[in-house]
Amino acid sequence: MEEQKQINQGITPQQQNSISQKINQQKTTILQSPLLKTQPQKDETENLLKKTIIAEEILTPNPTLLQSLQDEKKINSLFYQIINDQKRIDKAIERLKKLQQKKQTENNDKSSSKLP
Repeated sequence: MEEQKQINQGITPQQQNSISQKINQQKTTILQSPLLKTQPQKDETENLLKKTIIAEEILTPNPTLLQSLQDEKKINSLFYQIINDQKRIDKAIERLKKLQQKKQTENNDKSSSKLP
């Protein structure tokens, strides 16, 4: 639950609406996968879909979300394999890394400009 709060941090109401629409549009198709046999498997896949869509939509770095997606990739779960169709999660991870690097660069630039 705490992880979900951190993942949702910084998401505007407009982004939340867009994310919810995309989740609703895509989850029906994904949850019909014959590989998902139980409700807990479907719930876990839907949760990963939400994280992926959030990563595709947000405009600010989110280390918690990045770590969560990287963990899924590392264990190569069934859920990861289903949603990573067309390298979707991999692209989301790269996007989050770029956002984080951009913020780090901006912070470094601000710090160095304050030097005498």
